[in-house]
Amino acid sequence: DVPSCSLMCLFVALEAWQRPCDKELFMLVELLLALCAQASGDALSAVVHADGAFIFAPAGAFRTCALLFVQLLDDDLRAARAASQTARISACFPTTLRRHPGSTAAPSWSGTRPLRRLPEAPGAAELKALLAERRPFVIPGELAAWPARQKWASLDYLDTVAGHRLVPTEIGSDVGGDTWKEELTSLGKFLREQVAPSCEGYEAGRDTGTAYLAQHELLEQCPALRSDISVPSCWQQVLGAPSRCNIWLGTKSTLTPAHWDSYDNFLTQVQGFKRVVLLAPEMRNRLYVEEVVKEGTSAQGNVSPVNVEEPDLLKFPEFGKAEALWVDLEPGDALYMPRGWWHQVRALSPSISV
Repeated sequence: DVPSCSLMCLFVALEAWQRPCDKELFMLVELLLALCAQASGDALSAVVHADGAFIFAPAGAFRTCALLFVQLLDDDLRAARAASQTARISACFPTTLRRHPGSTAAPSWSGTRPLRRLPEAPGAAELKALLAERRPFVIPGELAAWPARQKWASLDYLDTVAGHRLVPTEIGSDVGGDTWKEELTSLGKFLREQVAPSCEGYEAGRDTGTAYLAQHELLEQCPALRSDISVPSCWQQVLGAPSRCNIWLGTKSTLTPAHWDSYDNFLTQVQGFKRVVLLAPEMRNRLYVEEVVKEGTSAQGNVSPVNVEEPDLLKFPEFGKAEALWVDLEPGDALYMPRGWWHQVRALSPSISV
């Protein structure tokens, strides 16, 4: 019985992901190991192996099989974990934005202005009109009714519900650098070793390192957490059901570089605080985007090398002519970002976004 993370590392070390059939082989092996573990009475290993298949599976048969398999085991497994756990996580996400030495109250260059905040949640007709403008806006307090606003403040709650689930994480702040790595680990270990120290260090003004569970479909993987959120009825009335729903959970100082997406986004801030800097699509010629990139995080040609919050104008002088909007998202805020708009996101505290 080989742990999922070891299998993944083996495949990557052998550069076996170059052939599509190798990824399918990995997922098939994970599901077979899940069946073997379940047959031997090891439900925890069974769920971990099924999660390994889920993480690498696109929508389709492998993902469906993994979810169905976990559905059969997870309720009993969560109950057993809750009964046996002795060491609890006492840390919670911060409720107050602290300006520590070195932090800035606004982006450091003159071409920015604050993004508009709506005075209240719009009705269907007003939302439709706002969306037609194709410009970002913030709805303050839109998530007040979400159970996640209270429940997810506690790291112990997240650990109790989903701490045994396997998740893909990024450790380190220099993406792609020597000190940065991707790691498959349990959510509980990630919360204990990375997020909890960050929550405690944040209150004391102490840096504890950077780690991120980024753009992961955790709510599909863990339906028990999905029930803690609800898409506002007004959004569904105007837009229908969302096409995807991702979690962004991490320490203070996580940074998603300036990029654009090919679909509309509602970024909802459930816990903690984040700063978002946004630029209109026509600002592309100020962002030094490489037209042809063979590999890495810029492979799609939709990522800028410019730190748009604190730009190096000696290195990127044309960016000094750009115009940008910025906002500090608070718990309960929802930010609309139209497709094609560039956006950079930095965590001002430990946080969770959906």
